[in-house]
Amino acid sequence: MRRAALVVLLIAAGITPATSESLLIQDITLIDGTGRPPVKQANLLIRDGRIVEITRGPLAKARREDAQRINGQGKHLIPG
Repeated sequence: MRRAALVVLLIAAGITPATSESLLIQDITLIDGTGRPPVKQANLLIRDGRIVEITRGPLAKARREDAQRINGQGKHLIPG
């Protein structure tokens, strides 16, 4: 379900991720749907069509070098 929500978000943003590449969405507000407070300034890394890492701080340089980047400042990511 998370992947479907993310794909809808990306298509709405005009981005169609290839399944064999990495995508890094930076500086988003992440709402996980559990009732916990939103996580501000989160980074989400997708590799080969799967979410592989969610961090609040910067990702390791090796993880983000090959990733297509999206600036998510002011945007929210929620499951759906």
